[in-house]
Amino acid sequence: MSSLGQRTLSGFLWTFTSETGSRAISFIIGIVLARLLAPEHFGLVAMLYIFFDVSNSFVNSGFSQALIRKDTITEEDKSTTFIINISIAAFFYLMLWYGAPSIARFFDQPQLVSLTRFMGLTVLIQAFVIVQRATFTQQLR
Repeated sequence: MSSLGQRTLSGFLWTFTSETGSRAISFIIGIVLARLLAPEHFGLVAMLYIFFDVSNSFVNSGFSQALIRKDTITEEDKSTTFIINISIAAFFYLMLWYGAPSIARFFDQPQLVSLTRFMGLTVLIQAFVIVQRATFTQQLR
């Protein structure tokens, strides 16, 4: 197999393993939460996942993939991507923060206000690791 073919296969396997592992961990966490929480509390958390998934899809808006595809990543590339991702994450967190009362009214669940504001921090936290993950993946080719 050619060098390009080996790199492509290696990259595919690492990406596949990463995605599968990430989804498996999320699935296991969901099962653990379902066992630990009462059904009504688990339902409250589940109501919010759509908002966090949409926010995270915008935060992960392709900049990390652009870094992975570059032959060499400069510090300027990393800095630019980091600042853009943090800015987008902060924007979406603020939308979640100020939208929390509306979300709670929509679902008629007042406790969703504080839950949305607390769980929304994951959007910010995940934005901090995007550049590091992209750099690591790019180095693995």
